[in-house]
Amino acid sequence: MSNPIAQTQQFLVLLNQNYPEPGQMIHLENSYYNILGIKQLIGGTEEDKQLSREQYQKLEFFFTALVEQDYLHALDNGWHKISFNGFKYLAELEADASKSLLCFVAMSFGETEAEIYAYGIKPAIEATGYEPYRVDEQHLAQEQTINDAMMAAIKKCGFMVTDFTRQRPNVYFEAGYGLGRGLKVIYTCHADHFAETHFDTNNYPHIVYSSSEELRFKLIAKIEAWVKK
Repeated sequence: MSNPIAQTQQFLVLLNQNYPEPGQMIHLENSYYNILGIKQLIGGTEEDKQLSREQYQKLEFFFTALVEQDYLHALDNGWHKISFNGFKYLAELEADASKSLLCFVAMSFGETEAEIYAYGIKPAIEATGYEPYRVDEQHLAQEQTINDAMMAAIKKCGFMVTDFTRQRPNVYFEAGYGLGRGLKVIYTCHADHFAETHFDTNNYPHIVYSSSEELRFKLIAKIEAWVKK
């Protein structure tokens, strides 16, 4: 189950990525579509509409929580802007990773890996009270490149899970960037692919797994023992 505190923290990070300048105006309605890509209430099936209403209520919770913490200023007619305290808190996340409840996930995004993430990595991170962050799941500002978004997100995450199944170059890059910033980096790899890992990373302890369930149990134990304080 997701941690609402971690989810609210992630939402502030997403707001900052899309509205990085002090004083930028953020509208409640527009943020639903621009940041989280939620379907509009018009059109679609009744199921789609209900899903959108539920997400709408969830995001209202995020906005309210951030206003209550003075990280957002609520203005008239649904407009908001990130407050000075909000920018200060975001800077604190970059300076002290222990304050962050976000975990950056770097991995291949193929069909098989989608199952690994959905049933192994994501539930393990959530079970330990953190919130997973994957760049491919975010709706980024048009002027922002995926590399900019990735590096900005890693700066605000408390630790990383990097899965080397299929040996994607981006995973090596992201793991190295996080390691260079002093983050704790957890290395994982499916047993069928571990022999292919590169010499400059395979000397680090890896969680080697054969199923999503095995990965989930091992990853929970690793986070509890190595990351949580």
